[in-house]
Amino acid sequence: MLFKRAEELLFDDVFLELEGFAPACRAILKLEFYHPTGSIKFKTALRILSDLDDAGMLTPGAHLVESSSGNLGVALAYLCHRRGLKFSCVVDPNARPANVHLIQVFGGRICRVTEAGAGGYLKARLDAVSAILASDPQALWTNQYANAANPGAHQATTAPAILRTVPIVDLLVIGAGTTGTLLGCMRHFQAASPHTRIVAVDAVGSRTFGGPAAPRFLPGIGTGVRPPLADEVDALGRPELVYVDEISTVRMCRRLLEEQGILAGASTGAVAHAMHEFAGSMPAGTVIVGIAPDGGERYLDTVFSDEWVQATLGDPSVEAGEMVSLSS
Repeated sequence: MLFKRAEELLFDDVFLELEGFAPACRAILKLEFYHPTGSIKFKTALRILSDLDDAGMLTPGAHLVESSSGNLGVALAYLCHRRGLKFSCVVDPNARPANVHLIQVFGGRICRVTEAGAGGYLKARLDAVSAILASDPQALWTNQYANAANPGAHQATTAPAILRTVPIVDLLVIGAGTTGTLLGCMRHFQAASPHTRIVAVDAVGSRTFGGPAAPRFLPGIGTGVRPPLADEVDALGRPELVYVDEISTVRMCRRLLEEQGILAGASTGAVAHAMHEFAGSMPAGTVIVGIAPDGGERYLDTVFSDEWVQATLGDPSVEAGEMVSLSS
C-alpha cells in the first residue's frame, strides 16, 4: 500500500489473538501502537486538528497548548510540526523522558510542573495551561478532557474497525484516561452491537469515576481530576468498572512480552489484566476484545526495569501471582 503523506499511516485493522491467554475464551487485542507516533492518541490528535481547521482556527501564528502525560503531547507535537504550528505541552514528573524528548524533537515546547496540588499533578498542569492562555492571545487549548473531537475520533474509527474485524464481541475492555476512547466506543457499540458488555479499566488511585485518590506513577489510564467527558460516559450509562493496581499492570506487561511477544505499554498491560480476570469467569467461547493503546518502548526505564519497579512499587514477591524478572 502506497501512502502520499506520513500522516496517512493509520493502521486501524491490526489485531492479535492471544494464544493460551484465556483457554476457554477468545482473547483479542486491538493493537494501536503502529500509528506514526506510537499510540492511539494519534487518531485523537488528527481529529482535534481537523476540527480546528474546519472551524478556521488554525490561522498563521496559532499556538496550540495541551496538558498531557505524554502520548497525546507527542502526537500533537508531530502534527503541529508537520503543519508549521507552534505547540506547547504541559507535563509533570510522571511523563516519561522518551515522550518528553520526542515532543521536543518534533519542535514542541515543554512546560513542566513539579508540585502536585489538591487535585494532584493534573490540577497543577491545568493551572499551567490557564497561565499560558492568559499570557498569549494566540494560544488555543486543545483540551482533550472535554473536546468532542476526542470521543468523535474513536466513534468514527476505532469502534467500527473492531466490528469490521470481530463482528461478534461479547466483552469490550477499554482503559479510561480522559475517557475519550471509552465514550466514543460506547456510542458506536450501543447502536451497532448493543449486546456487547463494555468494561472500563481505571487505575487504583484515579479520580475519574470517584474512587479515592492515591499516588500513581505510570501515565496513561487514570486521572487526578475527573474529566468532563466522564459525565457524558455516565449519561450513556456507566459501564462496568475495574480498578487495576500498578504492580498488576507491570506483571501483565511482562507476561505479554514473555508469552505473546508483545512489548506493551502500561495502559495495554492494565487492559490485558482486566481481560484475563474476566476470562476466568466467562462461558467457554466468549469473545473478549481489548484495546491496546500503547507500546512499551517508552517504558523501558519503568515497567521493564527491575530496579524501578522494586524502588517505586515495592518488592513484587509480596503480591500474589508471578512477575517475570528481567534481571540477568
